Amino acid sequence: MILEGSPRTIFVAAPFVPDSPLLAKLEARFETSDGQPRHPELTLSLLTQAVAMVNADQDSPGFWDDI
Repeated sequence: MILEGSPRTIFVAAPFVPDSPLLAKLEARFETSDGQPRHPELTLSLLTQAVAMVNADQDSPGFWDDI
């Protein structure tokens, strides 16, 4: 599977803890009460930091410093 970022990509740095208030807030924002996508044009992905950083060496120096 290939995942690519874009100007419409967001990163949420939060631990995945089932039934946590933070997860409930994210689910309420992106899903309807019956579990359907609130924004069908979006694709949500859960990545560990290790997987997300696989190609980090390709980023230019300092790229992430201002984010």
